[in-house]
Amino acid sequence: MAAIAMHTSQASGGDSSSFINNDDKTSRGPPCRCGRSTKILKSWTDENPGRRFFRCGVHGFSSWSDVEEPHGWQKISLLEAREQIQRHKREIENLKRSIRVSNMEKSPDMTASADNFNISQGNEETSAEVKKLEVEALKSGERETMLRKLLLLSWGGFLAATAIIITLSKK
Repeated sequence: MAAIAMHTSQASGGDSSSFINNDDKTSRGPPCRCGRSTKILKSWTDENPGRRFFRCGVHGFSSWSDVEEPHGWQKISLLEAREQIQRHKREIENLKRSIRVSNMEKSPDMTASADNFNISQGNEETSAEVKKLEVEALKSGERETMLRKLLLLSWGGFLAATAIIITLSKK
């Protein structure tokens, strides 16, 4: 799976989030006005979801990689998918936190007494609960992966539709 890093910066007067694929060696853009190389990032702002841009390590935003801004149903789909991915990430973090709390509640030093049976029963119930939470965390991860693929597919459709419109308008 590709390693993804998140950058936040001030671009176009507002907060922006962007992601870069660290495994992609071709993610270099044209040089900045200062002569330094740029990286291609993807914007996740409300105004420009999924739009690629060039970022200088010193100056930040350099220029847009694509010509047209996202609009219409593609923009709405990208924003909805982004929100759903963020919800799933929060859900995964909550599940992980629940697992950690559950693991901390287990007592490492149990004394030999009549209560040991009850404690071991409680640990079995906790163990089953932890397994259930782990399964739910895996399902959430799979949903997130599916939504990411949907997001990329939607963006691809947007680009194809834009290319067709440009080609037809030139004729």
